[in-house]
Amino acid sequence: MLSAMAKFSSVDQAGETWLKVFDSPGKTDTSKVHLIDFSTETVEQLVEHVHEGNQRARAGAAAALRNLAASNESNQAAILRAGAIEPLVAQLRSGSAQLKEAVAGALSNLASNHADNQVAIAKAGAIEPLVDLLKSKSPGAQKVAAGALSNLAANDDNQVAICGAKGCLKSLVHLLRRGNAGVQAAAAGCLTNIAANDANQVAITDADAVEPLVTLLGGGSAVYLAFLQAAAASALRNLAYKNIHNQVSIAQS
Repeated sequence: MLSAMAKFSSVDQAGETWLKVFDSPGKTDTSKVHLIDFSTETVEQLVEHVHEGNQRARAGAAAALRNLAASNESNQAAILRAGAIEPLVAQLRSGSAQLKEAVAGALSNLASNHADNQVAIAKAGAIEPLVDLLKSKSPGAQKVAAGALSNLAANDDNQVAICGAKGCLKSLVHLLRRGNAGVQAAAAGCLTNIAANDANQVAITDADAVEPLVTLLGGGSAVYLAFLQAAAASALRNLAYKNIHNQVSIAQS
């Protein structure tokens, strides 16, 4: 079986480097304007913005944390030490659509190949709101939520929690069928890691994931074709590992 691993190791879309922030929500004539240069902020300052800024400032700070955490183990650890996880997860529950997408990207990068962060993010309660984000109408949000769950699923306990989260498998299978190519690949990658658990193999097959995964082997967007086929093949490989029922199901699809 393929070991559970982070397929989405770098969510690196840049947020706004400079952001104009008003000190009152009404933008009245008496409002003062502040310019935030997120590229020069310390991790602690960025975490403070996530705590206390308006929605745009919080989204900008989350995007900056996302970029700092991309494929950088030292930054991942520093962000954890700065206490970023809980306020990020809080915004994932109650923030704007833009903010939730930025936060999911930050959590995805923080969880990538970092065992301590995988545990901390799950402990902070991120799995349920990430599963909810799979239902977003935004392909970007769908993709980054699936990627974050995939990275969290490198942890054995998280595999079980994610698979058991209400609506998770149904949403992932829906994205396999209806998402764009990038979303489909992210959903397949998430299922790959979840399927590293024997019991999850059965649950995924029962959720009717095999047929759309096999369909993805046959092609898709030319831009994503090789990546999409590899993601689907990896998921099917894990589903088939030492599971005769799944092997037959895959062969008959």
